[in-house]
Amino acid sequence: MMATAPAMTATTPVPPAAAVLAPRPPAVLVLVADLQWTGAPALLDGWARTSVSLRSDRPRADAADGYLTVGKGARSGTPEPDTGVGPVVATGDGGVRLVDWDRLRAHDTTLDFDGELGALGQALTTSGRRWALVGPDPAAAAAVADRDGVVPRAVDGGAPAVAAALADGADALVVAVPAPEVPAVVAAAEQGCVVVASVSSPEQNRHLGVLAASPPCELGQAGLSSPSTHQSHLATLLDVAPTFLSRLGVEPPETMRGSIVRPSPPISRAELVDRDRRAHTADGVRTRLVWLFVTLTAVGAVVAVRWRRSRAPVAWGLMAVPPASFLIMVVPWWRWGLAGALVAGGVTAGLLALPAAVVGRRRPLLGVGALAAVTVAVVGIDAVFGGRLEIDAPFGNSPVGAGRFYGVGNIGSGLLMGGLIVAVGLAVQRWGRRAVTPGAAALGAGVVVGGAPWFGADVGGVLASVPAYSTIVLARRRWSVRLLAGVVAVTALVLALFVAADLARPPAARTHLGRIISDGGLVDAMVNKANRALESVQNPLSLIVVIGVAAVVAVRPRPGRDPALSAMTWALVVAGVVGSAVNDSGLLVAAAVSTMAWPTLVVAADADAPPRSTAGIAATTTSPDATSDAGGTGASSNVAASVLIDRAAPEERR
Repeated sequence: MMATAPAMTATTPVPPAAAVLAPRPPAVLVLVADLQWTGAPALLDGWARTSVSLRSDRPRADAADGYLTVGKGARSGTPEPDTGVGPVVATGDGGVRLVDWDRLRAHDTTLDFDGELGALGQALTTSGRRWALVGPDPAAAAAVADRDGVVPRAVDGGAPAVAAALADGADALVVAVPAPEVPAVVAAAEQGCVVVASVSSPEQNRHLGVLAASPPCELGQAGLSSPSTHQSHLATLLDVAPTFLSRLGVEPPETMRGSIVRPSPPISRAELVDRDRRAHTADGVRTRLVWLFVTLTAVGAVVAVRWRRSRAPVAWGLMAVPPASFLIMVVPWWRWGLAGALVAGGVTAGLLALPAAVVGRRRPLLGVGALAAVTVAVVGIDAVFGGRLEIDAPFGNSPVGAGRFYGVGNIGSGLLMGGLIVAVGLAVQRWGRRAVTPGAAALGAGVVVGGAPWFGADVGGVLASVPAYSTIVLARRRWSVRLLAGVVAVTALVLALFVAADLARPPAARTHLGRIISDGGLVDAMVNKANRALESVQNPLSLIVVIGVAAVVAVRPRPGRDPALSAMTWALVVAGVVGSAVNDSGLLVAAAVSTMAWPTLVVAADADAPPRSTAGIAATTTSPDATSDAGGTGASSNVAASVLIDRAAPEERR
C-alpha cells in the first residue's frame, strides 16, 4: 500500500538547469498492465491511438520490467524474471522509496542498453511541476522514482484520488490502475491531457500493447506514429515517457532513447486488433517455420548430392522460399495461423519456382539467376518503401521482439547481398561484356538501397557489401595490401557519407546509428552488437551454413575454371564472413547468404564440369552461343566473363 500524500500546495523549487517549456494543461499518464486493444475501453476509440511494442530488457517480460523501462525511457528490467522491483516503503513525508533501488541500478548498468533509471521521475521533480503517483500497485513506483529511488508524493487510490489531486492543483499525475478502472480515471481527469499506455501484455508480452492520447493532448483523434519505429501506427514502450513529458511541457532528458509520438493517418480499433493478431501469430509460428525451412534445406542438400538431375529443381524450390516469405505479407495469412503461413508460403514459392523452371529448362543457371534477381527485387523494393514487408515476415523483423522496425533486417541484408552477387555473377558468366555495365550499376544500387539511411539503413550491410562487391569488380586485379587498404577506405567513405546524410536530418528522423553517434555511444553499441552476435549460434537458421558448406564440398564444384563463377564464389564468401562479423545477428547473415550461394554452386558444379571430349571443346570455342550439356554457358562466354569489370584488359581466347 502506498502512503497518502499531503495536500499539494508546495511547488518544488526549479533548479537553474531545469529545462521547462511553455505551460500546458494538467497531464495524466495512466499505466495499465496487460492491456490490449481487444479489451481496451471503448472511450479510447475517439482518441489518437496506436499499437505499442512492449519489449523491455528481456523478450518475455512482466509489468515490473515495463515500469522500469517507462521510468528509464530506455530498455530495462528486473535482475531476475518474475521477481518484481522489491519492497516499497513509505518515507514518512507522503512519498515512497524502493528498498532495492541500488540493486536495480546495479543490474541496469550490466545491460546492453544506454540510459539511466529514474530519468522520468527526476525530470518531473526538477521541472518544478506539482505531481504525484496514484494507484494501488507499489511496483508502479519504479516508473516515476528519481535517481535515488524515491517518489516524493504517492497516493493509494483510484479515480477519486485522481480527482482530488487535480482539484488540489496537481500539474501532472502518473496513475497505475487495472484496466477496468481506466474509464473512471479518465472521467476524473477529463479536463486534462490523458495518455493511456500498456506496460505489459498477457502471455509475457507476446502481444502488442495500447498507447492512446485524449483530444486535449493535441495529438489529434486519428492514428499515432513514432520516429523510433519509422512505421505508422506503431510506437515503443520507450516512447511513453518522452511523449508524456512533452505534453506536460518538459523537455525529455537526453538519456531517454524513446521518441515523442506524432499524429498519423486514421486507424480503426479493428485494424489495431488485427495488427496485434498478426504480430502474435507471426511471433508464435516463426521458429517452427524456420525449422521447417532448415529441414527442407537439409533434405534438399542430400537429394541434390545423391541425384545429379535433381540439383536444379532443388535449387529452384529452395531459392523461391526466401522471397516468398516476404511476399506472403500482402495477404492476411495470420488469420489462419500456421496453416495459413504454410499454404500462403507454399503457393507463393511455387508460383516463383515455376517460371524459373521454365526459364532454366535448358540452362538451369538461368533459372537460378532469375530467382536470385527476384529475391533482390523483393528485398530492395521493399527497402525503398520502408521495409513494410519485413514486419512480421518469417525472415523479417518482429515488433514483439523489437530488434528492428524499419529498413532491411540482417537476414534481409544477407539475402540482398547473396542474391545480388549471384544474379550479377551469373549474368556476367552468361552474357560476358554485355552484362558488365548493368552489373556494376546493380551492385552500386545495392549498396545504396541496403545502406542509405532513408532506405535500408543497414550499417552492417554497407560494411559487408562494399568489400564483397569489390571482389567481383576487382576480379582481374592481383590482391595486395595496397588494394585491400583501398577497399577498406572506400567502405569507410561510403559509410561516412551515409552517416553524414543521416546526421543532417532532423533528430526525430535519424536512424539508430545516427542517434548513437550524435550521443557518443558508438563504442558501447559495437560491444553490445558483438555480444548478441555470439548468441546467433543458438538459432536453428545458422545450421544452413553447415548444410550449405557440406553440400558444396560434396559436389566438388570447380569455379576456378570460370573467372565469373570464381569471382562470384569469393564474393559470396566475403559477404557471409564479413556480414556475420559486423552484424549483431552473427551467423544468421551467413545463413541468408548461403540460401542463395549453395544451391547456385551445386548447379554450377554441373555447368562447370570439364568437357567430355575434344569435339566438345572445339564446339564451344567456335560458337559463342554454344552451351554445355549440363545447361551451363559456353566457353567463349566464360572467356568474355573473365574480363568482368576490367574493361581495359584484352580479350583472351581459350
